[in-house]
Amino acid sequence: MQLEDVKPYVDAAITFEELQALLDSRDIDITTLTEDVLDNASYFGRIFARSGGLSDAVAEGLKEQHLDDFQLKACACDGIEECRTALLKKSRNVLDANFIEGMACVNGCIGGAGNLTHGEKNKAAVDSYGREALEKTILDAIAPLQ
Repeated sequence: MQLEDVKPYVDAAITFEELQALLDSRDIDITTLTEDVLDNASYFGRIFARSGGLSDAVAEGLKEQHLDDFQLKACACDGIEECRTALLKKSRNVLDANFIEGMACVNGCIGGAGNLTHGEKNKAAVDSYGREALEKTILDAIAPLQ
């Protein structure tokens, strides 16, 4: 079922609750799995859950690749209404952006209704988690994969 106010913008979504039900249907209990350090995720790979995180990662990727001939003009949309507004403005050539990051939930995924935990989550907490990354750059994070 799609909510009428997002139906024109969202094709499909899965909540963490639905993901948990999927795991349960396959008798997978993630609490019995051993926890390990999250490797190969830079600061920029860890901040996608908050509004502006993808834009920050794209800017860093351009910097690390020395792509100085491209000037990123990011527009980070915080919530479905900001997404709608940005796309409408861009379609009318009144938005000076060449990259639109659309987060349907206010504050990004950390503000989403589908979270299993409902404590306060904010940009500062996500950024703090990002700073704990062993790999500090995107290139450091992907180096073992190459």
